[in-house]
Amino acid sequence: MSKRQDARTWFPYYAEWAERLLEIPADLRTKIDDAVKRYVLYGEEPQDREVLYSMFALMRAQIDKDREAYGRRCSQNAENVRKRWYTSGDTTVYDRIRTNTMATNKKYKEKENIQKKLSKESKKEGPKRTAFVPPSLEELRAFVSEHGLTNVNPETFIDHYEANGWRAGSNPMKDWRAAARNWNRRSKEFTNTTTPSNHETQSSTLQYFE
Repeated sequence: MSKRQDARTWFPYYAEWAERLLEIPADLRTKIDDAVKRYVLYGEEPQDREVLYSMFALMRAQIDKDREAYGRRCSQNAENVRKRWYTSGDTTVYDRIRTNTMATNKKYKEKENIQKKLSKESKKEGPKRTAFVPPSLEELRAFVSEHGLTNVNPETFIDHYEANGWRAGSNPMKDWRAAARNWNRRSKEFTNTTTPSNHETQSSTLQYFE
């Protein structure tokens, strides 16, 4: 078998070629197609004059043009590598390129492993809690009315928690709706057998929730 003339593992086969070949009788089309393949692979010229003077001539000219362009690109790439990596008297340029490439791949893999580890830890921890947002007075009034929280005064509730930095005891508040329901439920504990003044009731209630 003849030696291959082209180091490429591919060559461009144009759609225009295919369209024109489909218009040619099948037997000649097969000959031309085979001739193109043998020319690309082994540089062989067809001996069949019918093929030689067919559209093969145009295809061969384009193949030669593409091959020259490919050769120029390869030469330019090699020159770019030489300019970037080559030092006087150094013949290990490609070995160094390979070493640098391996080092880059190693760093990439290490980074990828770290990201996978963080992703697994994040899944174990579960979804992050959304940041707490205090309610507006209108929002709290609507909530109190909707849930029938008759023991919650919206103005007093907001004034109290704004004053203590929206904290439930010593911890930052996580859910103002739950706090409002708790306020409504537990306020009954501060109702004594003797009815205190409104000021005393409010004072006792606020001390509890602090």
